[in-house]
Amino acid sequence: MNPRKNLIFLIFVLAGMVFVLLILNFLGVDRNSQKAEIYDVFPVKISRSGVIFFNIMKNSNRIIFYEELDSIIYEADLDGRSKKELSRIPGVKDIDFSPDRHELAAFISERGDLKGYHFDLVENRRTVLDPRTRSAAFSPDGSRVAYYLYDDESGEGSIQVVAQDNQRQNVIFKTRLKDLDLSWPEADLIAFSDFGIRPDGSGFRTIKKTNPDSEAVIILEEAGIKAAASQVSALGDYLVYLNAKDRKLYSLKIR
Repeated sequence: MNPRKNLIFLIFVLAGMVFVLLILNFLGVDRNSQKAEIYDVFPVKISRSGVIFFNIMKNSNRIIFYEELDSIIYEADLDGRSKKELSRIPGVKDIDFSPDRHELAAFISERGDLKGYHFDLVENRRTVLDPRTRSAAFSPDGSRVAYYLYDDESGEGSIQVVAQDNQRQNVIFKTRLKDLDLSWPEADLIAFSDFGIRPDGSGFRTIKKTNPDSEAVIILEEAGIKAAASQVSALGDYLVYLNAKDRKLYSLKIR
């Protein structure tokens, strides 16, 4: 065979290998891993820029996420298709959605201060939260919201549960801890730090932390993908993750 043709062929082969390695590196896949081949397709990029919040909707192959660059909340299929804009809210640093996605609590940076708002996306209405509000979590059925309020002057904080229908506030727990990140994983459990309490204020207890996305962690490790956060769909057919390098949102079909 002509040596010149051999050289040209070798150059094409090497160029192809370099291209594949660059793609794997861009997607956050460890090039030393041999296990990324267990999936049918490469990860699909869902977001155009960095994402600070995402959540797979229950009983649905849809995902909701907030892109920081354009300050827009999007909804899309788990394969990245049918992406649509829900709302534009600049400066969001933390956010929690109601189960039906019609309402949300957002904490927004305004002139160096973090302010809380309640948004009704259907009515296009925004309500300012108590300036002491530090975190919020919707109940699984969306009928109530738990807020954590902290007063810098007195050093006192409290968890309050508010009914959506009449905005009645019930203080269920008092503490001097400054920063509590609330979640409402079950109808009868409001969780914060290593503790839990019932919505009526009873049953305060220590809770054992579990990783609800342990399956996702295992799959990503096997595939050599470095992720900052991840979730598996309710049907178990998709894994969505934040790339640790660029903070963009990707989807991987795993079933």
